[in-house]
Amino acid sequence: MDATPEDAPRVTPRDPAHTTPQDAAHTLSEHASRTTPRGAAHTPSGPASDISPEEAARALREIRESQARMIRSRPWFPAWYTTGVALFVTGMQFLTEPGTPGAATATGIVVLTLALAGSVGALVLFERQRPHRSLITGSILLWFMAWVAVCVGLCLAVALPLSGAGVPYARTYAGLAMTAFMAVTGPLVGRWITRRIAAAVEAG
Repeated sequence: MDATPEDAPRVTPRDPAHTTPQDAAHTLSEHASRTTPRGAAHTPSGPASDISPEEAARALREIRESQARMIRSRPWFPAWYTTGVALFVTGMQFLTEPGTPGAATATGIVVLTLALAGSVGALVLFERQRPHRSLITGSILLWFMAWVAVCVGLCLAVALPLSGAGVPYARTYAGLAMTAFMAVTGPLVGRWITRRIAAAVEAG
């Protein structure tokens, strides 16, 4: 008789990155023993005793390698999203510059807000296969925030001198400089962070 749903193993989910070979061997052995046809003899050479810690460790290593490959296949954050956010900031700078007509400012703010909301929606809908937040360590977040701080610092470094010199639309030029910097460096930062996450998964 085949195993019924009631015979299926009930195992509390574990974080694959922290599972030990002994845990894997125990889980595989429990699954094999529960799914053995009723009435079959459980001998020392049965399915539960065929799984050694070495085999379980090899299977766990293959699982982690597969997870790491999947993580490396796409960056932690898409470069188009961070570039889009930078363009949103640049647009807001332009719309709030002295000399911009009020009607253009009001209409532009609505359009930019809708565009930003659409970008967030696209990120949520089409970028679902992402590493679990438990894999994002404090050091990774620190490096990411440092990159964002550099982007903002570049924007200020361009805007302040131009504004002091009386250049029209100085904040807009600064926003464009920041956008270009984020468009170039964003893919590099995203891939670097992704490699760190994948390496942590492989290391367990």
